Amino acid sequence: MSAKLDRRHFIAAGTTALAMPFLARSASAQSSWPARQIRMICSYPAGGQTDLLARAYGEFISKQVGKTVVIENKPGASGAIGTAEVARAEPDGHTILCSISTTYIMNRVVMKNPGYDMDKDLTLVSVIPGAGLLLVANPKTGVKTLEDFVAFARKSGKVNFGTYSAGSAPHMTINELNKQYGLTIEPVHYRGEAPMWTGMLEGTLDAAMGSYTAAQSVLQSDRGTVFAVHSKKVDAIPNIKTLPEQGATSKFFTVSGFTGWAVPKATPQPVVDRIAELCVAAKRRPQGEGGSRDLRARTRTRLQGHQCAVPARAADLDRERAGARPRAGLNLEPWPATRLLPPLPGVRPKPCVGRAFSRYDCAPVRTRRADRMTPDAVAVAVMIILLFPMSYFTLASPAFLLVRLDIQPVAQLLRGMFNAHFLVMRVAGVIATVALLLDGHLLAALGGAVIAALAIWGRPWFMQRFDDQLSARDAGDAEAARRLRRLHWSGMLGNAVLLVALVAGIPYVAMPA
Repeated sequence: MSAKLDRRHFIAAGTTALAMPFLARSASAQSSWPARQIRMICSYPAGGQTDLLARAYGEFISKQVGKTVVIENKPGASGAIGTAEVARAEPDGHTILCSISTTYIMNRVVMKNPGYDMDKDLTLVSVIPGAGLLLVANPKTGVKTLEDFVAFARKSGKVNFGTYSAGSAPHMTINELNKQYGLTIEPVHYRGEAPMWTGMLEGTLDAAMGSYTAAQSVLQSDRGTVFAVHSKKVDAIPNIKTLPEQGATSKFFTVSGFTGWAVPKATPQPVVDRIAELCVAAKRRPQGEGGSRDLRARTRTRLQGHQCAVPARAADLDRERAGARPRAGLNLEPWPATRLLPPLPGVRPKPCVGRAFSRYDCAPVRTRRADRMTPDAVAVAVMIILLFPMSYFTLASPAFLLVRLDIQPVAQLLRGMFNAHFLVMRVAGVIATVALLLDGHLLAALGGAVIAALAIWGRPWFMQRFDDQLSARDAGDAEAARRLRRLHWSGMLGNAVLLVALVAGIPYVAMPA
C-alpha cells in the first residue's frame, strides 16, 4: 500500500480532524448534563397552576437526575419577563422555562416587542394540554349559568372580570362574550392566577376565569360559583357545562391552551432530547410513581395544605371591613403552606402599578398597558425631538426677564430667539406627525400636528405683533417696552403649557401602539 496520501484522502482526514472537538462535545453533552443545579423559571406568580406544575415536574426531574431543581417565579408582562430571562441564559440546559400558551403564542400578537423571539431565541421542549378553565362568579351576583351571567352583565352595565394576564384565554373570552352578546365586560389584568383569585376572595371582582386547581381557595370558602367551563369539561365537576354547550358560538371556545417547557435556542440537541424525555416520563409514569395523575394530585394536595386558613382568612376580611383587627398568622399568598409568614403590622394590600407583585401587593393592575415592557423606539425618538427645543426655550427665555426691552440689541436678540423657536418647532412638529402616523400612534400624531400648526400659523401672527411693538418703541412710544414684555410672557407661557402636555403624554405615547 502506498504511504502517499492523495488530495481526496488528505481533505477527508483534515475535515474529520477539525470536526472531532464538535463531535466529542455533542456526544458528551447528554452524559455531562446536568453538571450543576437546574433553574426552572416559572413566568407566573406562586400559587397558580403554572407554578404548581413547575414545582411538581421540577421535583420529578430532580429525583431522576440527582440534581436540585430550583423554581424561580419571574412574573409580569404576560410571562414575557421570565421568558426573556431564559432566552438570554446560557444555552447549556441548566435554565428551563415553564410557561403557558399565552406566553408562547399570544404575546406575538398582543405585544409589539415582548423581549424575545420564539423562533430565534427558544426551543419548545415539551407540552401538556391545558385542563378546562373555570368561569367563576361572585355569589352576590346570583349567577349560576352563562344565561344568568349575560343577564347580570346587561343589568349592571359594567362587569369587572379578572384575568391572569393580558392576551390570556380569559382576556380573549371576555372579548368574544362582549362581541356575541353586546356586553361591556371590563378585563382586570392581574400578574398571575394567585393574585387574581385573591381579588375574587376579597370580593373586588364580579367574575374571574382560571384553573380548577388554583381556584380552590375561592371555591372551598364559598366565595365563588362556577357557572361554566371554557372549552373542555373538568372531571371533578362534570355537571358544569362548557360555554358552547350553553350557547356561546365563538370558535375560540373550542380551543384550549397548554403548559410548555422551553430552553434557550442554542442548547445542544442531546440535552434538549433528555429534558423532553424527562417531561414525557413525568406525564406518563403510572399513578403512585410520579405520573401525570399523581403529579396533579400532589399539586392539589399542596394547595389544599393551607386551605384550613381560607375560611378563616375570609372571616378576617369581613372583620377588617367591619373595623375589627384581623387574626395574626394568615397571609394572602397561597404558596406554599410551609412558608406562610404573618402579615407585617400595618401593611395592607395596595395597587401594583409599574412593578411586580410581592407578598403584600395583591391588588390588580387595571391599565391595559401595564404588562407591556419595551418602549416604542420611534415614539421615544419623537419625544426627544420635540422636548429638546421646548426645554431649551424654557431655560433660555427667562434670562430676558432680567434685562430691559427698551434696549434695542436686547429686544432684537429676543425677537431672533422667538423666530428661531417657531421655525425649529415647525420642523419638529412635522417630523413628529409623520413618524407617529407611520408608527400607528394616531392620537399622538394628532398632537404633533397641533404643535406643527401652532408653529406654522402662529409665527406670522406673533412676529408681526412683536415687530409692531419694536416700531412703536423706535417711534418714541413709552408703553411699547411693556407690551413687548407681555408678548414675552405670553410666548413663555404657551411653550410651558405645550411642554407640560408633552411630558404628561410620554407614558401613553412612548409605549407600543
